[in-house]
Amino acid sequence: MGATCLAWLKERMFSIEPSENLAGILLRASFLLLLVLVTLAMLATPMQGPALTASFLHWLDLPFHEAGHVIFRPFGAFLHILGGTLGQLLVPLVVAAAFLKEENPFGASVGVWWLGQSFLDCSPYVADARARTLMLISGETGQEDWEGHDWFQILNRTGTLAHDLMFARLFWLVGAALMLAALAWAGFILYRQYGRPQAR
Repeated sequence: MGATCLAWLKERMFSIEPSENLAGILLRASFLLLLVLVTLAMLATPMQGPALTASFLHWLDLPFHEAGHVIFRPFGAFLHILGGTLGQLLVPLVVAAAFLKEENPFGASVGVWWLGQSFLDCSPYVADARARTLMLISGETGQEDWEGHDWFQILNRTGTLAHDLMFARLFWLVGAALMLAALAWAGFILYRQYGRPQAR
């Protein structure tokens, strides 16, 4: 079963036929360049503080974060709290899987990039678990609304509050790795589709 899944993934991710669609290469290459620039800007932004969450991408992630709380609410208090982060991470993963199923590896690479960005977006929130100075959606900081600070609740309940910065760095590193891997994958796809010499 595992070998079959790996073979399916390899075929969908890397078996890419050449194309002569010039408009397609220009559009995808332009979008890839945009993602590269956004990635560099995000990786240069300090993990702690509100700068990362001031991005317009944070507002794209936020509805899925809040929806995650609702979806996971029936599964108990802890998953209800963790559900915000799970929702934020699961949606781009589902998007990537859907594109892969439809044999659109470039779209899937963008989904993986979004997953990495979502991990990066979570890192300031995790890092803020003890300090609780970030502004929450309630309009209050975690100092004023400690019950509304997901990661204070999660780490406090699991007895790992003292390790908030370690977990935040892990989120940041996973996010950065996924974003960079997605960019490399997208570049490889463009090369295979448009840069590789055509068979005669």
